[in-house]
Formats: sequence, C-alpha cells, structure tokens
Amino acid sequence: MNIPLPQQLSGSEREQLEGMKTYLYQLAQDLQFALGAVEKQIITVQDTAANAERTLRSVSESQTPKAQFSGLKALIIKSADIVNAYYEEINRRLSGLYVAQSDFGTYRQETQQEITENAQGITRAFSDMQAIGDTLAQVQAAVTQVNAWIKTGKLGEDENSVPIYGVEIGQQTEEDGLVVFRKFARLLSDRLSFFDQNGVEVSFIGDETMHITRAEISSLTAGNASAEQFRMGEYLWFTGADGHLTLS
Repeated sequence: MNIPLPQQLSGSEREQLEGMKTYLYQLAQDLQFALGAVEKQIITVQDTAANAERTLRSVSESQTPKAQFSGLKALIIKSADIVNAYYEEINRRLSGLYVAQSDFGTYRQETQQEITENAQGITRAFSDMQAIGDTLAQVQAAVTQVNAWIKTGKLGEDENSVPIYGVEIGQQTEEDGLVVFRKFARLLSDRLSFFDQNGVEVSFIGDETMHITRAEISSLTAGNASAEQFRMGEYLWFTGADGHLTLS
C-alpha cells in the first residue's frame, strides 16, 4: 500500500484546515480498505491451513501405521537427492571335477557351490553338470545341468514393501538346454509354501489351514470333513443349486 504525503498547504488558515481535513479523510479510507484486504488474506491462510490439517488427519486416521511407514518410505526413496548404500559381502566358491574314460566314451561331472553372505542373509547355490561324450558313434551326447539353492534371510518384500524373512529351497534341472523341472519352497515364521515352475503358490500350510491344489491319499482319517463334490468311481455326489444332494 502507498500512503501519499499531504500536499503543501497554502491559502488562509481556514483553507489549510479544510485541506488537512480532506487529507485525513482520504487517509482513513485508504487505511480501512488496506486493513480489510489484510483481514481477508489472514482468513484465507487460516482456512487453507485448517483444510490441510483436516486432510492430513483424515489420511493419518485412515491408514495403519504400517501403511503410513511404507508410504513414507517409498516417498523418501523416490524423492531422495542423495542415496548411500553399503553392503559388506563375503563370497566363497568351491569346485569339484570327476572324469571317467573308457572305450564306450567319456563321462564328465562338474560340481560347484557358491556361498554369498551379506547383511540380508546367506545364499548357497549348487550346480551339478553331467555329460557323456560321443566317442563311439552309437552313443549320443547328453548333458544334464542341475542348479539348486538354499537361501536364508530376506527373501523379498510384500505388496506393502515389508521385508519377508525365512528359508527358501529350490531346484532347476535342464536336459540339453531345456528346463524339465523347476520348483521351490519357502518356510516363513507363519507359513510353509510350495511354488511351481512359474512361481505360483500351489499349496501352503499356515493360519491353521492346509491348502493343496491336488492330493493323492491312500488312507484318510478325519474327525470332521466337508466337500462340495465327492467322486466315488464313476459316480459324483454334489450339492445342487436347490441345496439338495445330487448323484450324477
């Protein structure tokens, strides 16, 4: 706001008094207008701060502490200007070789174990390659590669970026470059899971529940059992849409 200075008064004392009176009236109007604008700005700032506080409170109340921590962690990492990472790691490698030769060909077996230890866990990777040479024309070359691993410590993170700790055991077998077998299992503090070659959990035991996609049982004893469908030979018992038992 610009407050103008009073003009130099001239004329008679009455004229000078009238001029001073006019200046004071104008100054009072300007000050009133300026104070009104300042009050509006203060109210606007107060309303904005109150809305922000209400929004923050509602977000905080709607999220669990775990979700708040995960969201804050992701925000910090995403917006970080400086990132420092330090890992102390120990690596060991053990190798073995076995070769047998005869008139029928050459058999070669190579074994290897790599052990990696760091602050997140320990990983043991096993490799076993077996090959038969084609010294004789009728013997075809065959190579079998077996890779297995045992990992303890941090296995990954869930959808909320919470670390998952446990033990993972897996194996992958290749024959002539084609994967013929790959499965792994995980043992956590509250769950035992089994995964197929696509990494899909096919069965688990946890939370007082056992889930198995398909089971072959020679003998079954149960105190309490329930099933939506039950097959006996070529006959199928099931509950129909009307709630009655149907034999098909």
